[in-house]
Amino acid sequence: RAVQGSSDGLYEYDLVSGATWYSPSVREMLGYRADEPFPTSILELTPPAERDSVENAARQQVEAGMPFDVMFPVRHRNGEDRWVRSRGRCERDEHGKPTYFSGSIQDITAQLKASAALVAATEEASAANRAKSDFLANMSHEIRTPMNGVLGMTELLLDTSLNPVQHEYAETIRTSATSLLGILNDILDFSKIEAGRLEVESVEMDVRDCVEDVATMMAVQAAAKNLEFIVNVDPATPECVLADPHRLRQILTNLAGNAIKFTQAGEVVIEVHNLGTRNDRALLYFEVRDTGAGMAPDVVEKLFQPFVQADASTTRHFGGTGLGLSIVKRLCELMGGSVSVVSRPGVGTAFAVTLPCEPLTTTTERLPESAQATVSRRILVVDDNDTNRRVLRGQLLPAGHVVETTGRAGDVVALLKQAVGAGQPFDLVIADDQMPDADGSWLAQNLKSDPDLEPVPLVLLTSLDRHGGTRRLADLGFAGYLTKPVRGRELRACVERVMDSTQQSGSHAQLVTRSSLAAEKVFGHYRGRVLVAEDNIVNQQVTRRFLERLGCRVELADNGLRAVESCAHSHIDLVLMDVQMPIMDGLTAAREIRRAEAPGQRVPIVALTASAMTDELDRCLAAGMDGLLTKPLQPLRLREMLDRHGLGTVRDASARDGARSPVERVVASALDVARLRTLVGDDPQFMEELCRTFMASSARLIEELRQAVVSEDRTQIKALAHKLKGGAGSVCAQRITDLSLALEHTALVAPAAELAGVVDQIRAAVGECASVIEVIFQ
Repeated sequence: RAVQGSSDGLYEYDLVSGATWYSPSVREMLGYRADEPFPTSILELTPPAERDSVENAARQQVEAGMPFDVMFPVRHRNGEDRWVRSRGRCERDEHGKPTYFSGSIQDITAQLKASAALVAATEEASAANRAKSDFLANMSHEIRTPMNGVLGMTELLLDTSLNPVQHEYAETIRTSATSLLGILNDILDFSKIEAGRLEVESVEMDVRDCVEDVATMMAVQAAAKNLEFIVNVDPATPECVLADPHRLRQILTNLAGNAIKFTQAGEVVIEVHNLGTRNDRALLYFEVRDTGAGMAPDVVEKLFQPFVQADASTTRHFGGTGLGLSIVKRLCELMGGSVSVVSRPGVGTAFAVTLPCEPLTTTTERLPESAQATVSRRILVVDDNDTNRRVLRGQLLPAGHVVETTGRAGDVVALLKQAVGAGQPFDLVIADDQMPDADGSWLAQNLKSDPDLEPVPLVLLTSLDRHGGTRRLADLGFAGYLTKPVRGRELRACVERVMDSTQQSGSHAQLVTRSSLAAEKVFGHYRGRVLVAEDNIVNQQVTRRFLERLGCRVELADNGLRAVESCAHSHIDLVLMDVQMPIMDGLTAAREIRRAEAPGQRVPIVALTASAMTDELDRCLAAGMDGLLTKPLQPLRLREMLDRHGLGTVRDASARDGARSPVERVVASALDVARLRTLVGDDPQFMEELCRTFMASSARLIEELRQAVVSEDRTQIKALAHKLKGGAGSVCAQRITDLSLALEHTALVAPAAELAGVVDQIRAAVGECASVIEVIFQ
């Protein structure tokens, strides 16, 4: 009954007599009736090639006790091939002689078909994902390329002489194009996250600069709604950490943009604190809070889901894709952190982002020129906003100043007289422009007209940039003015500049502003011949005008072949190479340029691409390029790239006499010496020790990399590239860092020849870096 009730077929071979027995299920499985002749062995229904492998497996079970578990095809009674799985074992008598071989047979045809269908479906899904990724890259390129023309030409148009109406129209174009680009970026980022293609970097990041950059970008929007926009970075926050500054700016910009959008009155605040350490990493806490509309609990619960908005009606007042907060959440998770929100309807909302970051220095605050101000000043801060007073006080105290605050402009005269009477007069007054009881102009006139008060320098803080009104402010008696949100370093520099000017001339006729502070820094002026390889005529014009305004000479090529010819026949200092071009694409052109170059004549090649894919930099570096700029082209990123590759010069008499020497250009392209000096605290001995240690270790790592490539030990290649990347970053050798990063990302998948090529590029870059170090420390 057990044999008849089993769905598996059973068999037994008598190894002594040669008799064979099959259960009725085997006949049914293969379509044979009980009264029909059946083969002596089922293997007679199996193709000869398969029969040999089955018999060999059975022999190994009998002779060596190896497991017998095989799959093979069997011809069905109707002529079809069916797949079966047979498992069995050999029995022996008391003398160890084989007696019986018995086991079971299963029909696995349906399972194999299902498995094949699953494999096919998986391959189809992979193909669909590849097609989706290709479509994403192409869509990014096709949209970003014309957007580069729109934004670039609008930027150039705004630098020309326009009447007020024309300027308003041009600003509207730029605002709309920027908004459209933001929506596009949200969609592309979300698509990359869903496809698992979005990666985060771990590079040196100045926390304060990153946060204050976001504040500067968002300040205009806040001022347009008459909102207080406040930034406070706790001095205990590490100055430099390893993180992804681009993604952090993206997170904070999204949160701050939402805060401004949904706040009609009051304030928007970004605060940064250090929560301590976790696993040897600083736990940074970023809070973006507002006094806006707030949200109900049911909205908060689903806020981080994609395409969810607080107001999803067709008549909603605020725009957006509903992807921003979903992207924020995923970015925080990719960076090892988290995001949370607390909100009360009618009260406001507070988003909290916590990110673990590896600190690079032990210092807690970097002041502009020194750790302390030249002289400690007594400063009176006048602002009706409690948060602003707290932030301004916190920005001034680390410089050693003595700070007192008041929330009323009407109290200033009395406080100044009281301080004089106590023998501790204030050296400076910093006042908000708009307060409930008075504005900045009233305060300046009131102080100026009081005969019992000695003149005291006055600095104005305003939410709106009073460009063009500096003469009026100087006439009112102001020594300086800054727009909100005020950067801590900027505020401290303004205090020093105002006090120095007052002491030297006895007056402060020249107004200290954000622009004048920037003008006192070393300006970058650029020179050199730049080849722009770009097939889009509009993008050619935009890039050419950007470069010419910076002082560069520009040569154009509309395809990769002409770019190769230009490099062969002209002296080129830098190539900006579009990746997608007709006749010859940018990657092929870069390889051809590298192949034709003479030793020591390497020209920097920087890719221009509209692709949003995360592996684009790896592809460009593998082709022999030195970096990447994304479209739409940003002037700031362009200047950074020119500086990195040695086209920047100091705008002084010596710089105007000629271009940089070859040694200076090699130094700039191989090693960022200025940045390294800042990193090591301008300690020449430590700097030399660090560089020479890196060179010794990198020589060993490159030899190990070469051996790993020869043996195709990809895991070792990845590990060594990661180690070399870290060492290069510590001495600010950016090209070695970029190449090592590309090698690390492609170690497991790229062809061996391509990996060997990248290792050769790293070896050349390390040699160049060694030459620079010898020049510096000879």
